Amino acid sequence: MTIQILKKWQLEQRKQLLKIGINAMNNKQIIFSNYENKYSRDSTVNLWIKQIAKKAGLYQISTHGLRHTHATLLVASGMDIKQVQARLGHSKIDTTLNIYTHVLKEKNDNTGDEFARYMSN
Repeated sequence: MTIQILKKWQLEQRKQLLKIGINAMNNKQIIFSNYENKYSRDSTVNLWIKQIAKKAGLYQISTHGLRHTHATLLVASGMDIKQVQARLGHSKIDTTLNIYTHVLKEKNDNTGDEFARYMSN
C-alpha cells in the first residue's frame, strides 16, 4: 500500500516540478523535495507533521520519532535484527541492539509461548 501511495505521489510530483521547469525523470529524484527540487528542511517536514496531526486529532511526533517507531515495530513484528540494522543504515549491530534492547527483551520474554504455538500447529 505504501509503494502505491508513493508511486502516485511520484507522478504528481513530476507534474508539479515540470510546471516550474524541473525535470524529475531520474532514478535519484528526492521523494519529498522543496520547490527548488532540493531536500526539504527538517523544520518544514516537522511543520507538515504538526499540521497533519492537528487536523487528524493525533499526537504530534518528530521525524526521528517516526523512524524510531518504525524500527521498534519492525523488531516487534519479528524482523531479524540484522535486517533492521541494514534498513536503518547502522554501520554497527551494537548501535541497533543498544537502541532496541527493550523491544528485544520483551520479544524474548514471549519466546517460550511462541515456540509452543509453533509446535502445536
